[in-house]
Amino acid sequence: MADLRNQRRMASTLLKCGANRVWMDHDRIDEIAKAVTKDDVRILIRGEAIKSKQIKGISRGRKKTTPKAKPVEKKKTTPKAKPVEKKTPAKKETVKKTPGKTAKKEKEENK
Repeated sequence: MADLRNQRRMASTLLKCGANRVWMDHDRIDEIAKAVTKDDVRILIRGEAIKSKQIKGISRGRKKTTPKAKPVEKKKTTPKAKPVEKKTPAKKETVKKTPGKTAKKEKEENK
């Protein structure tokens, strides 16, 4: 059997499909092997010695035969607002934490 890789490549560019989708007539392989230029391959395409195969689709048969229950819709609720704690300024927090400053303030207040 002749090596038809070059003819398959030329036919795929002319048919605008991949090389695996090119179909060649087994009865006319000798003619196809003699085709060297793109013009020769064009003539064979017009003579239907070379064709492009149909694209394989996704089989939907199994999906159509098995009936499924309709999914139950989930009730959408609005998110509840959470209470926000008041943030104290950073300086006041440091003042509360340091015992020396608070002790001074207390002494001044007691006098």
